[in-house]
Amino acid sequence: LSGGVIFLAFLATTFLIKENPPAPKPVSAAKPKSGWSQIPDKRPIVAMLATGMLLAFATMSIEPIITVYVQQLVEDQSKVTMVAGVVMSAAALGTILSSSWLGKLADRVGHWN
Repeated sequence: LSGGVIFLAFLATTFLIKENPPAPKPVSAAKPKSGWSQIPDKRPIVAMLATGMLLAFATMSIEPIITVYVQQLVEDQSKVTMVAGVVMSAAALGTILSSSWLGKLADRVGHWN
């Protein structure tokens, strides 16, 4: 039943929706700056990317061995995987709970320069 409804939605989208492509814009002589070249000071961006990479590396480096530690702490060995998943998700939960507060703090303090 759901496959039929999805197929009907596909047919309706294909045959009933018509798009008018936008008129092409005249080509200008100089290309406007875009992306990385628009950023005047790239050091804070590079620092944030490096910090995010180190945080992800630190979090993922404990992933293979967390089950070994959890196995020593949990008596029921059939629940090791679930408990290890809960332990690993604690970092994500901490990020979720602190991100709003840290964002407000960063907006209030501003950048250092």
